[in-house]
Amino acid sequence: MYLAQGTEIGGWIVGDRLGGGADGDVYSAKRLSKVAALKVFNIKSFGGGSLEAAKDRLEIQLSLAGEKKHKNLVEIYEGNFCSKLNLPYLAMEHIQGRSLDKLGEQLAPDVVCRIAAQLADAAEFLEQKNLVHRDIKPANVMLSEDNGTATLLDLSILHGPADRRGDDRLSGDEFVATLRYSPPEFVWRREEGDQEDAWRSITFYQIGATIYDLIAGHEIFHGMDTPRSHLYDAVKYVTPKLQSANAPAWLVGTVRAALLKDWRKRLEFLSWDSFRAPIEEVDHFDREMKIKLRQVHAQECSAATARGLGDSPRGADDSELWRLNRDLFSESRNYFMNSGLFPRFQTKQNQDLNRYENTFYFDPDTLRGIAKPFSVNISISHDAQPGFQKLVVDATTTEGPLTNASWVELFSVDSAFSRVKQVSLDALDAILPL
Repeated sequence: MYLAQGTEIGGWIVGDRLGGGADGDVYSAKRLSKVAALKVFNIKSFGGGSLEAAKDRLEIQLSLAGEKKHKNLVEIYEGNFCSKLNLPYLAMEHIQGRSLDKLGEQLAPDVVCRIAAQLADAAEFLEQKNLVHRDIKPANVMLSEDNGTATLLDLSILHGPADRRGDDRLSGDEFVATLRYSPPEFVWRREEGDQEDAWRSITFYQIGATIYDLIAGHEIFHGMDTPRSHLYDAVKYVTPKLQSANAPAWLVGTVRAALLKDWRKRLEFLSWDSFRAPIEEVDHFDREMKIKLRQVHAQECSAATARGLGDSPRGADDSELWRLNRDLFSESRNYFMNSGLFPRFQTKQNQDLNRYENTFYFDPDTLRGIAKPFSVNISISHDAQPGFQKLVVDATTTEGPLTNASWVELFSVDSAFSRVKQVSLDALDAILPL
């Protein structure tokens, strides 16, 4: 619902629209000499779209009203229900600065470390109040102009005591936070009830995903987000890989641990102090924990690779080639498994700068008339013609080649897979007895 300038709500005079989302819109507002950011909520965004749920959600936020509760948390002034508009509203501190999703620059490592510590401080403070933010992301963090203070905004989906009415989350069965920055157990609504440590693990993930953007220089799961179903796959299966020549090793390790898919593993490796710079030379991770983290990380990445998923490159062309390779691998693997024509197989994947290679190694299978092992190799790379890809498919045995072919096209997954299927069937024709 758009509000015109000059509209009066609870004594606040509405000014410019500052932004908004599914749960409501935010406006600049004044009451006497006081300036505020005024959020007017959309009731439909609450569980069941009920007025009762909207009032309960407002009550949770107002538990923080009265004064600046934490230096890195937006101050809540007051809120109520506007009977004239039949909408709840909330007046809060109007923070000046830039949101982390609109920086337009790479921040210095010391600034990134400071942001990580301040977000952890604000989230830990909320936990001490028996509250959970649930939507920490770059767009909900404002950085002061001097880069000295990060402020956590948007408390509209706070989870707290008023939420706890059996299984009612005040958001029904719908996921109400931000997909890209939330862990699988939260997106698919498998939170472990009201266990404090389970909610803490969700917060660790969201802070880690936010800091990932600042270190990597691009948003998490970049290149894995179109169509949207790909982003759901990435959130569920892909454990992001993070390396940096600039960010301190302790922070890179913290972010990698925070982004593990298993929420219990996050808690095993992390505490609130993990997001704060170590004192002197004391590291948060001893050597055994570092090795264990790398092992868990490798296990999760291996599981994603087995599904034909993984990290994508940054460039648009590289991302397109990555997606084509991923989907082609998945289509080929499913065909070999389910057609009934091919024996058991193992796979191996290799990646160069602009080239992907997937090899399927098939076992002998006398029941299918296949007396010796053979392999099908699929290579896809950029061609010299912009936008085109080169696909090479060859099949071999230990005794020599069976068949091979190559094409240069603007491939779709279907057109590339039809070529793979053609060569694979040619290989079976060649290897089977007459």
